[in-house]
Amino acid sequence: MNLNRRTLPSAASAFAVSATALVVASGRPLRAQGAASTGNILIVVANEIPHPTMGFPLGFWAAELTHPYAELIAHGMMVTIASLQGGRVVVDAYSDPRHESGYAAHDFVSLGFLTSPVYAPLLDTTAPLAEIDPAAHDAIIVAGGQAPMC
Repeated sequence: MNLNRRTLPSAASAFAVSATALVVASGRPLRAQGAASTGNILIVVANEIPHPTMGFPLGFWAAELTHPYAELIAHGMMVTIASLQGGRVVVDAYSDPRHESGYAAHDFVSLGFLTSPVYAPLLDTTAPLAEIDPAAHDAIIVAGGQAPMC
């Protein structure tokens, strides 16, 4: 199945909406009680787009990628980051803890991810959705932000 915005809902058997992300679960358990953590998780983020009226760049909200990513890898999951077009993606400026507004200055998880020599480069090489097999993943997380809403 080619994964895109029209086929995403049919790619999984259940949806759960939280305050930070849309999670699409396959219905398969990610971890049996007492067993080592394993699982293959896909996090989908938006590619950069210009604001429809102001023209400045929009991306995904940093915490909607970085917080689930940190938790998932801490529990032994394999995580793939994908975007519609693949390649480089950017965070919404206000979601970057380094932004002059200070809006997300408290977000140490995102700060660590965005400044890490290991994790920051993952935002330069996201997989294109057309190359993703949703059946190969135990769950799909769709990160929000300004770009996904436009």
